[in-house]
Amino acid sequence: MITLFLAWKSPQTRSWHVIGRLTREHDGYRFGYTQGAEDAQRNAGFNPEQMLPMFPATNESYWSSELFAPFRNRIPSESRPDFKEYLKWLDLDQAASEPMMFLIKSAGRRATDDFELFPVPDLDRDGCFISTFFVHGIRHLPPASLERVSHLNPGDKLEIMQEPGNAHDPLALKLQTIDRAPVGYCPRYLLPDIRTVVAECVFPCEFEIVRVNPPPAPLQFRLLCRMTGCWPNGFVPMRTAEFQPICNDPTQSPGRAVLGDASQRE
Repeated sequence: MITLFLAWKSPQTRSWHVIGRLTREHDGYRFGYTQGAEDAQRNAGFNPEQMLPMFPATNESYWSSELFAPFRNRIPSESRPDFKEYLKWLDLDQAASEPMMFLIKSAGRRATDDFELFPVPDLDRDGCFISTFFVHGIRHLPPASLERVSHLNPGDKLEIMQEPGNAHDPLALKLQTIDRAPVGYCPRYLLPDIRTVVAECVFPCEFEIVRVNPPPAPLQFRLLCRMTGCWPNGFVPMRTAEFQPICNDPTQSPGRAVLGDASQRE
């Protein structure tokens, strides 16, 4: 079973909210909202009926034998002229064509909306915490910093810097080069886990550039980064309330079947 969480950025507040969970099961796919969706509704203008009409009710789970259209549409067609280049941007082997793998690598990011998908952090063979992500906020960098990003190389190390005075998010973690040139930010939805691991790790966490994608790669795919740290004793990733399902134990019921662009209760 493969699980991805869905995050949404409010156009009003520019804040990120974890709102849902997509799971690949043995016989199909399941989607359900998390408690973060309720907070997004109350405080940030999230409207599921308008923004995700295939999933209109936050208190239900949805099931399909095929990948739901809102997620399938985020996977590029192999007929795209730049398909092979797209795979390079994602550091993805063409043989790894499983739809969920595309979504893991690309975060399902599109320039036309404010949704992203992300997996639970990995536990590698050495028992370390690993999280790979595209750096956020590059489009807001000044020209000199954007130019610096273009000259970075795989294997270059980055540091994190707290920004308690950040008006948009006082918990933000800025990423910068060893000589303190800013290159962007850690994704907001990963901050609870990153902050916990950094605070509790018995050795310094490492932030390393995996890939730099020059133009014509979109800015959201410009800089791929990997964080590596220890796995603290008793640590459970993504355990805060925003990650928890609204529909308790959805696997115990078939949920609402979704076929094409229409849905019906089983």
